This record gives sequence, C-alpha cells and structure tokens, in this order.
Amino acid sequence: GGAAAVDTLACDLAEEEDVERAFVEIRARHAHIDLLVLNAGVASIALIEDHESLPGLTAGLRTNLLGAIACTYLALPLMRAGGRILYVSSGFAFVGPAGYI
Repeated sequence: GGAAAVDTLACDLAEEEDVERAFVEIRARHAHIDLLVLNAGVASIALIEDHESLPGLTAGLRTNLLGAIACTYLALPLMRAGGRILYVSSGFAFVGPAGYI
C-alpha cells in the first residue's frame, strides 16, 4: 500500500460558527474521516480569582473542552463506518494545580 493522505484544516475552536464552517469544508472534501486529531489548547497562568470577567475565565474552557466536544460531535457522522479520535492533552490533565483552570 501507498502512503495515506493527510488533510489539515485550521479553525478557532472557541468559535462554534468557525468549527461548523470547518466541518462543512471537511464534508465537501471527504466522505469519511479515518482519524481526527484534537490538539488545540490554551492555558492560563492566572488563578481563578485573578480573572476580571466571566468571559475571560471561561475562554479556555470554550477552546479546550467545548471545542473538542463540538469537533467530536460534528465528526461522528463521518466516522460511522469506523475511525479513531485522538485527544492530545497537557500535563494539567494529570496534575492540575489547585486554583487554575
């Protein structure tokens, strides 16, 4: 067999409309997804109480959590016949320091 084709597409995972537009493009290019790699993430060095607004506090969650959930949800119809999803996380997934998100 030959080498597998790899296609990449960038979008802002914090913006739901951007993620939806990306998957419109993916569906136009491909009938099936073999592997979805979710490797986006942002980190904050500020403690929860140091954030000055709720949107500032939740910005990382929109990218790190909700962005991954949106991509998974939108990819699943293209993975019905099989496929894999690879979630890449940081060390905070294993050793989350108190007070940080």
